[in-house]
Amino acid sequence: MLRKPALSLLLLVVVLAGASCTKGSGKTVDASGTSTTVSLPAQTTTTTPPAERPQTARARAAVFQLSDFPDGWKAVPDSDGGGLSIETTWGELTRCMGVDAAAQRDAIASSPTFLRGLATQARATVEYTSPAQATALAAALDGPKFASCAKDAFDADAKRSAPQGATPSPAAVAPLAVSPPGPKTYSYRINVTMNLGELQVPLFQDFLVVFNKGTVVRMLFLNPGAEFPPDLERSLVAAVLARA
Repeated sequence: MLRKPALSLLLLVVVLAGASCTKGSGKTVDASGTSTTVSLPAQTTTTTPPAERPQTARARAAVFQLSDFPDGWKAVPDSDGGGLSIETTWGELTRCMGVDAAAQRDAIASSPTFLRGLATQARATVEYTSPAQATALAAALDGPKFASCAKDAFDADAKRSAPQGATPSPAAVAPLAVSPPGPKTYSYRINVTMNLGELQVPLFQDFLVVFNKGTVVRMLFLNPGAEFPPDLERSLVAAVLARA
């Protein structure tokens, strides 16, 4: 509960308000000694928001756009509390593997989560970093910690995004055989089952990480009951890589 301000504080506010009202005006005295107030033009200030850095603008233009999707899809704002937490999961995964994901990062942008129906979703991130940092991230995905760290990260993601009353099964993470869309591609299929009493909903997630020198592209696709539509997934991947 908010407390009422003390009387002295109210008086201070009144005094300050009165003082501020006198700014922008002046007084003149006529021959009779009578003081009159002359209004002066109010001073206005304008602020220009800082321009977006070119690399950030480039990353923002490269991620998924609504025009990449067929009719029936919509963007879900992060403020709605929904959507795929692709960067939260990536941060947990890289920390577990002992890599600072933000080191040497020059720019990053994530698309909104794009949604069709109740739960078919896709989201992408484009990051520009140094080639050395990209190499370190790729080495971590090849390293001995990846398997256990990926399971922990996607287990945490399933618990975080589970509907009220649902219990997610442990995440199963396996390599996904896809035609390499980029110079160096890592792709995984993550299977989780949401248990809602007698109702069990299998979730299929495809997680792709593509490296091209200092460009790192991450994409996450989710579909309940079956894999994400393969043709659409391929076209979305191709659209982002062509712009990144």
